[in-house]
Amino acid sequence: MLLLKGVLSGLAAGVIAYFANTFLISRCGSRAVCYLTPAIEELLKSGLAVLFAGDIMASHVVFGAAEAVHDYAASPGSINMRAAIMSMVSHLVFGGVTFLVMRFGFGPALCSAIAIHMVYNMLLVRGESR
Repeated sequence: MLLLKGVLSGLAAGVIAYFANTFLISRCGSRAVCYLTPAIEELLKSGLAVLFAGDIMASHVVFGAAEAVHDYAASPGSINMRAAIMSMVSHLVFGGVTFLVMRFGFGPALCSAIAIHMVYNMLLVRGESR
């Protein structure tokens, strides 16, 4: 049941984040990508898993897979596979950080994942602007 709740948390987080991110990016552009979407995504993935007593890693993996499918479909053919793999791997890393830091509490775990996610997204945005 723990795994199923984690999977459902990841799916729910993916759907909610898609709509929230789309709205925020349309209003704030790359600033949303750097500062707002990491906080929303990490709060949803981990928060829903904790709220529903689900597996945090499962939530992150399922979310990463959903984002990978989106990025594959939305990216140009020359980079779509790379974008999908990076989505999957990055969310696996964010989940791993959350999982490892959870021994210190939900707050530190969430803040750690958000910070790493923000830095990752800032590097991506900076790379795209070059």
